[in-house]
Amino acid sequence: MYVDDGAIFANAKTHSLSSLNATRGLQEITEWLGQSGLKCDTDKTEFISFSPPRSMVHINGPLVTAIHPHTSASSSYTVERSTIICYLGIFIHHQFDWTHHVTIMANRTRSTIRALSILGNSVRGLDYANWRKLFHSLILPILTYGFPLYSTLARNKGLMDILQVAQNDAVRKMSGAFKTTPIVPLHYLMAIPPISLTLSKLTDVFRLHIQHLPPSTLIHTLTTFNPAADWHLSLNPPTPLTHLLPNLFPPFNFPSPTYKSIWTHPQVRDNTIIALSHESKEATKTLICTPPYDTFYLFVCLLTIPSPPFAASFLLFRGQMLVHHGAMRDSSRPRALFSAICQGLMYASLSNHIHVFLLDLSLSNYLFHSHKHALLDLSHSFTSLLSRFLSANPLHHVDVFRYSIKWSGLPGTARIDSLLEEQQHIIFPLPPLSLTNPKTHLLRLFQDQYDLLRRDSRIWQSIIRPDGKPPPFYLGALHRKD
Repeated sequence: MYVDDGAIFANAKTHSLSSLNATRGLQEITEWLGQSGLKCDTDKTEFISFSPPRSMVHINGPLVTAIHPHTSASSSYTVERSTIICYLGIFIHHQFDWTHHVTIMANRTRSTIRALSILGNSVRGLDYANWRKLFHSLILPILTYGFPLYSTLARNKGLMDILQVAQNDAVRKMSGAFKTTPIVPLHYLMAIPPISLTLSKLTDVFRLHIQHLPPSTLIHTLTTFNPAADWHLSLNPPTPLTHLLPNLFPPFNFPSPTYKSIWTHPQVRDNTIIALSHESKEATKTLICTPPYDTFYLFVCLLTIPSPPFAASFLLFRGQMLVHHGAMRDSSRPRALFSAICQGLMYASLSNHIHVFLLDLSLSNYLFHSHKHALLDLSHSFTSLLSRFLSANPLHHVDVFRYSIKWSGLPGTARIDSLLEEQQHIIFPLPPLSLTNPKTHLLRLFQDQYDLLRRDSRIWQSIIRPDGKPPPFYLGALHRKD
């Protein structure tokens, strides 16, 4: 019978009109609560007004300093305008400056560290393994609370410095070192990355999580169409969340449309769902051996690469003629196959009829599924390419089959085998960071910084690479649980 952290949003072209809309909404809710035998806590009611940093008074009007909602016909109260409010643990500034929020999180981290000091000192108490558990489960979540709001900002070095100073206190406390101990070697000695690298990794994980959500999720439309925050065309949404949202999902109007769990189209036929029998196998063989000239054949299969990133190849035929072929890389085998399919479809868009042949049957389980799964972003790219191709002409059709290069009596695969054998010898260099998972990305950046700093100072001579065997001093400290 109560509402905690309720909020009323209103917007308009001027400050006075937007505050008037918010006041009307508050009055309506207050009247409804009164009819239900409830009331609003006026002491906890806050009012804040947002505006662009360079808003012009002659266009947006002067700022409203307070609102005066009427609780009844004879009484009213005043709610002063706040410059900073706390909503769901986030301290929001009226100009969306996150310095205040970051400072409070850093102060809370220091308070937590001092409270944990009762668990031991540099001589006795918690060992290093338990300190790391406390750091990752208790200290780091406080320090990085609300990180998507500022981690993607172009100018966030000042915010990173505030958080880094708070993390330095935690690192010195965990290591039992003096306050004057150089902090940079401690980070590498204790395998705790600087806060800038940690936030970069958390942002990548958060971005991947959003990309793997279904299109019907509200967060995909939060900055495109939201009745509670209908921003004018001249304004940008005042949040860096737009940098995290994928651009693959089209905006849609309110109310949200219903999405089917499986994408279907009358001009697409998925033959992989049919049980593989002798008849279907022979029909697929005949189709490969006698291809018509006006149909594009897209073959996709994996390349044997000894180490990640994984690679997949696509071969595009028109009749008996090879039109295009290439290889795509990604962090996993299914993602590499999906990337190869999408790349091949882009080259096959000039045909009226496309046959897609897949070697990996497990990939067919994700081709047309729009529910939450690890390959949803690539699956949506695949269905978007199909929708664009099919909407161009009602005569366009796409058929998806499965095949095997081990089928006997299949002369068309001889040429495929030779082309694939040529591409097996492609030497892929070290994968770019965009093809690595967030943890590998973090460790590589951490090691690169270490190598750069070690060449510039003699202090690094006693500390080896983070991925190697620890030095004798470190092994002794761990053995003594110091």
